[in-house]
Formats: sequence, structure tokens, C-alpha cells
Amino acid sequence: MKNKFKVKYDLFSILFIVITLCFVLKTGAIYSPDSLGYINMDIYRSSGYPLFIAFHKLFFGSFFIFFLLLSQFVINIYGIFFITKNISNCLSLSKWNSNFLLILLSIPFFYEIKVINNILSEALAYPLFLLITGNIFNFITFKNFKNIYFSIILLVILIQVRGQFLFVVPVIILAILISKNNNNYTKKHWIVIAFAVSIPFISIGTDITFHKIAHNKAITTPWTGIQISALPLFVSKPKDYLAFKSKLQQDYFKFLYSNLEKKKVLSSQVPEYPLSKIDFYYANYVEIANNTIGNSGEVFFKNKYAPDDLVVANDKMAASITLSLIKNNFIDWSKLYFQNIAKGIGSAIYLILNLFLLLFSMLKILKDNDLIAKFIFIGTLLIIGNITLVALAEPTTSRYCFYTNWILISIVMVLFQKTFYKKTDE
Repeated sequence: MKNKFKVKYDLFSILFIVITLCFVLKTGAIYSPDSLGYINMDIYRSSGYPLFIAFHKLFFGSFFIFFLLLSQFVINIYGIFFITKNISNCLSLSKWNSNFLLILLSIPFFYEIKVINNILSEALAYPLFLLITGNIFNFITFKNFKNIYFSIILLVILIQVRGQFLFVVPVIILAILISKNNNNYTKKHWIVIAFAVSIPFISIGTDITFHKIAHNKAITTPWTGIQISALPLFVSKPKDYLAFKSKLQQDYFKFLYSNLEKKKVLSSQVPEYPLSKIDFYYANYVEIANNTIGNSGEVFFKNKYAPDDLVVANDKMAASITLSLIKNNFIDWSKLYFQNIAKGIGSAIYLILNLFLLLFSMLKILKDNDLIAKFIFIGTLLIIGNITLVALAEPTTSRYCFYTNWILISIVMVLFQKTFYKKTDE
């Protein structure tokens, strides 16, 4: 019976790969407003995905897009098969649950984001995230330090693709801490923790080096300041300029506030019907962040800096006023920030459910070091970590949150199998 099961599983895998490849080739490359920035290696793009594209340009010339799609197909297929195999081995999933998990992980290939076909950094970020997660689960199950070293190396690369994955650093550290044997930590534990702690510093150094070589500017990737200042500026008030000591900061805030006010995209200007403030913020985020803080902000610096320095100067200034605006409008900001988190995770009920699972699994680990509790703990940490970091800078749309959409359903599936189904040797 074992051989029969193996043949069936192989046939399922082959059929799945063929169907996915046909879909990718039929759909072709999908371009978005951000695609050109990656293809041209613009200064406001971090190194990972532009270098990935540049590699294909170098070797395949005018056919690079076709081969880029093939590469994205291979990497993404490998990513979902890798994590499916690892979770199945770690938690002894049944063949049906294993196949279901594979299909669940592949949803971003076919629906909405179409991650393989899009010329966006998500095409590289998704499989890298799955490879890291699979190695973390392997490590907490089998205590093989090679897995955690792989996770750390891959995370350094992933952060160069998308900076939002900095949230994985504390997850890796906590995974190391819950992997101890007999309540003791070995020298290896402390060494890998030290490596994990160094990830942000390595990432910053790598980012600066890339921009120095590619753009002749020793800077970190600009645009983060523009993103994190969007919500604080949205809830700001006219007198907030008094919070800034610098005359330049005061003038900058007044200039942006005036532009936002003219466009009627401030929190105080939201009509009572039909949108709530958070929905209004979602609908007008591009106008607030890209068109006003980004484009209008550069206009403010037009006569103060050379054209090549405008985006950098604007980004630094936007970042410099953010904390003061949050302090001045903390209640309004925090209310919308938590609504942004709840909206991204599905609803306030789902947020409470994730927090409950996180707390429950942590207590279970402390009590009896349960493996499934570790899976739940790491899974919910990944969900909450991603959503709380993204919510600081962006509306929590599916583009930024789809990476962890499979986790909660997987937790339900594992708990269901543990409760109602005993895997038998077929």
C-alpha cells in the first residue's frame, strides 16, 4: 500500500506543477506601477529584486522577461513543496492534509496577487519567506542548527528584497529560545542568537553598499520615511508645527498639511458617510503618501537640493517629523493603527483569536514543551509580526499580508488532525 500511495502523491505533484506552469505561461508577465522601478533599479528600490532582474537581463537580453517568469515559477514551486514537505514531516500530516496544505500555499499563484506572474518583489519574497519558515519549523522539531543558519542567511537576502521582513528577526530569536533541551541552552544557541541579532546591522550595511555602488550614494533605501509619516500626517492638526524645533521642519509640515488640506484628504475632513476614517485612509493612501508626501515633498526641496538628492532629502525629513506627530495625536493615530491591523488580519475577532492562540501556545510550551504548541506559537507570531509592522507604513492590503494567509488555516487543520484523526500506516 505504501508504494501505491507514493505513486498517487507523485502523480498529484506532477499534475499540480503542469497546471501551474500552463497558467503562468498563459497569463504572461503582469506589470504594475511599481514594476518599472525594479526593472530600472531606481534609487528608492532595495537591492534584492532589481539585482535578480539584472541577472536575467545580463544572460537573456531581450528575452529576459520570459526567463524571469520561468525562474519565478521554479523558485515559488520549490518554496511551497519545501515547506509542505517539512511541515508534513514535523507534524506527521496525513497525505490529504499534506496535499491540502500544498494547494493552500499555491493560492497566491492563481488568485488576486498572481505572485509568479507579477514583476514585483513579492515574486521573490514569497518563496524565500516559505523557505525560512520551513527551516524554522525543522529546527524546533529536530534541533538541527543547520536549519537555523539557513534561515538567517536567507533572511538577510529576503530583507534586501522587502524590508518588511525585519519582523522575522525576533521570531527566529524566539524559535531558538524555545528549542532548548532539558531547560539548558548550549553554546550553539547563544552563537545563533548573536547571528540573528546582527541581521538588521548586516542588512543596513548591505543596503548602503548597494546604493553606493549602484547610485553613488551611501544611503539606506529611501521611501520608508514617506510611508511611516502617512498615517501621522493624516491625523495631524494645524498647530502640530509647534512640536518641531527646526524652522525647516515647521515649514515642511505646513507645506504638506496645506497640500493635504486642499486635496481634502485629512482625517478631520472625512465625511460621515459613506466611508469610515480607516476606509477613507485606504482609499486615499496613494494621494496622501505618493502624490503629496512623495511628489509634493520633493517640490518643497526643489531649490534646496540637487535633483538627484530630492528623494533622499524628502524621505529623511518625512521620517524626522513622524515621531512628534504621533506623540501629538497619539489617541487618533493609535486608534487608526489598530484598526489597520484588524482590517489586515480580517477583523477584530480574528485579531483576538490570533492573540489567544499566541498566549495559549506560549503557556503550553512553558508547561510541557509541546511540539504542536511551538508550531502554533511561531505561526501566530509570524502573522502578528507581519501585520503590526506593515500597519505602521501601509494600508494592510493583501499585497503585504498574503505571505501568512495560510498559517491560521494550517493551525486549524493540524488541531483537527490531532483531535479526530490518527495517521495509520497505509
